[in-house]
Amino acid sequence: MAIELARITQRQAPQFRALIKNESDGTLFDPAIHLATAAELAAEGIDASPISCSVYRSTNSIAPYNFSTANAEIIEGYENVEIPASAFVDVASQETTAYNFAFTLDNRATFAFAEAGLYFVDFLLYPKTGAALAWRVGVEVD
Repeated sequence: MAIELARITQRQAPQFRALIKNESDGTLFDPAIHLATAAELAAEGIDASPISCSVYRSTNSIAPYNFSTANAEIIEGYENVEIPASAFVDVASQETTAYNFAFTLDNRATFAFAEAGLYFVDFLLYPKTGAALAWRVGVEVD
């Protein structure tokens, strides 16, 4: 399975977007209602942020056809980056919504995408109930 790649130049900070809906009824995910809190996760023995991401640089010569953490190196300072619930965009209508989650990495001190190559960003979100949601976005840096 190939991953669609976002294309950027070195030292850019792309905005990552996703349309996240509730599995049970298909309504838009509302973090005020559906997102687990750090305290709820800790009570379950989960030591993680409710929403986070990690950035990897691929060392695989056949990427983007085989993105794997076994063939990648984590970008220092970009492992399990906590994402605020404010990354969820307030939308009025799900019929006209292309996304309800938008996040740009804070790269003021260091750049996650400083070198040319293939990268991927793994996102992890914990809802109040059910399994964690995980998705991967590929990034090609020229």
